Amino acid sequence: MSTEIKYALRHKKTKKLAKYDETSNAGSDFCGETTVTISGHGSRTWYADYAVEAEYVRLHGTPWYNSDLETPHHCSTFKSDEYEVVRIQITTETEPVDIKLPTKEEYWEWSYGPNGPYPNPGHLKYLQTIKGASYPSLCEMFQFFRELGLYH
Repeated sequence: MSTEIKYALRHKKTKKLAKYDETSNAGSDFCGETTVTISGHGSRTWYADYAVEAEYVRLHGTPWYNSDLETPHHCSTFKSDEYEVVRIQITTETEPVDIKLPTKEEYWEWSYGPNGPYPNPGHLKYLQTIKGASYPSLCEMFQFFRELGLYH
C-alpha cells in the first residue's frame, strides 16, 4: 500500500473537485501542443503537488495558448471565489489479478464457431489456415469477456 498527498480545488457549495480537459492545438501557431482547461465539469480530476500551486491556479487562469497541466486555463464558468484548496490523501492498494487472455484460436472458435455470435465455419477454417493471422483487437477482447461475463 502506498499513500501520496495531493492538493485540489473543491467547489465550496457542491463539494465536487475541479476537473480538467485537454484539447489539441495541432496546426496552431504560437501556442503549446494542447490547451488544458480547468472547470467544474471536465473529464479528469485536477491535482497539484503543492498547496501554493493549487492556490495560484485557483486565483490565476493561464491564457489558453500557454496553458498546461500545472497552470491550466480557466473555463468561462470557473469562478475562483467559489473554490477552495483542499488536501487529498490518495491511498493505493495493489494486488495481482489473475487474468488469462484467450489464444487467437480460442477467440476465433468463440466468434465464428457454431455457438458464437458470428457463426461462420468457412471463415473459421480460413483463419485456421493462415499462419500470420493477427490477434483480435482490444475492442474484440472486451466483447469476448463481456459475453462470457468476465469483464469487470
